[in-house]
Amino acid sequence: MSLGVATLLYRAPHSQRVSVYALKNLRRRLTRVAFTILGVALSIALTVTMFSIGEGLRLSTDSLVAHTRVDLFVIANGSTYLLGKGELVDSTQLAGQIRADLGAEADTVCPRFEPDRGMYLRRADAPGGPPVSAYPNGLVPSLVGNLSGYRIFEGGPFLETGDPFSGDPHFIEGNYTPAAFAAFTDEVLVNEALARKLGVRAGDAVLLSAHYNLSEPTTAVVRGVYRADFESLDTQTFHMHLSELQYMLKRFDDPASQILIDLAPGVSAGTAKASLTAGRPYSPLISVLTDSDLYGSLAGIYDTFQGFADLIAVITIVVAMLFISTVMIISVKERTREIGTLRAIGFSRDSIFTLVLTEGFIISAVGFALGMAFGFLDAWLVDTYIKATVMGIPAGIHVTHITPVVILEVTLVGLLIGAVAGLIPAHWATRVEIARALRQE
Repeated sequence: MSLGVATLLYRAPHSQRVSVYALKNLRRRLTRVAFTILGVALSIALTVTMFSIGEGLRLSTDSLVAHTRVDLFVIANGSTYLLGKGELVDSTQLAGQIRADLGAEADTVCPRFEPDRGMYLRRADAPGGPPVSAYPNGLVPSLVGNLSGYRIFEGGPFLETGDPFSGDPHFIEGNYTPAAFAAFTDEVLVNEALARKLGVRAGDAVLLSAHYNLSEPTTAVVRGVYRADFESLDTQTFHMHLSELQYMLKRFDDPASQILIDLAPGVSAGTAKASLTAGRPYSPLISVLTDSDLYGSLAGIYDTFQGFADLIAVITIVVAMLFISTVMIISVKERTREIGTLRAIGFSRDSIFTLVLTEGFIISAVGFALGMAFGFLDAWLVDTYIKATVMGIPAGIHVTHITPVVILEVTLVGLLIGAVAGLIPAHWATRVEIARALRQE
């Protein structure tokens, strides 16, 4: 830099001359600056993605549980809701007892049976070919009410809202014969993946059997096609009446995987839970989970995942700070003579400090803005990729989600990177001795 230019800068107002010289110096080293900005941007983008992972899992779970409107989950004692659910027997009677005990505190009490084994379906008009395996879900339409957790987007709900086969003598007496299938409602709801696999729509007929060779089948009509947020996009499931499913599987002990309870408005889930788990004849046989309990069981999984993500973010932040501060120090060392010239014409140490700090701030600010844009895109790509490649992730789960909290955390990270990137080289620049700097060739 010529002495004349330096003199003109010195005579300009302090903030103006610092900004002008900072921008001029960055333009002179455009390639290096561009790569430094890109490094900051990539570190910010990765930090955005890592911080957004835990938020996505937690918020998605909250939304899914709220969507089902289940206040209490009743499961067999000793089992877990998420893994290896046990079975409740005589579930219809148990649900009735719970309903009577809760009285006006409960709006809906619904037993639901999700057996571990699948069943087999094929289009009724199909000439042959292998059947399609799918997991059934037995329920009582009139009881499931707001607890469905699924949305019918084609066709409609069951026409029969009760569970009429539960009163059939064959079911009551436990006498199994396929001839009793004639008393079935012959209604099913299939999810989108199963409808696509079978090639059926609402109104089509399907053959349904508990056996792969479709022996002892019943013909059912697809009343509707649904989407369930708790299911992955490739999971094939269907709903049918509770007693009909139990009968086809020869389960005359009236099993249920869980009993779902929707409490009346204003009723405390904790109070209702305490009422069911203390002093009732069935209390030793059941476990009752509230929304908070379910979130708590997931918290350990989320915390582990988030801890790993945070570790990657911390490593990225440290590397970014070391990278940009190293580049800035090299830049300052290359300009020792220029800094000496500025000091010689009257620039104070504070002015030199502010100058280098401004350069670091500009690089960090541009890198931060670019990194936030990359981060939003990266978070979306990660979420899309994981859901497309990892089997079993529910459609309603988002692995990443950028919230105001994430933006605030990343902003603080950006300020930290900018401060470290600017303060260290700025402090080094103030220690340059004028005489020694001017003697350098």
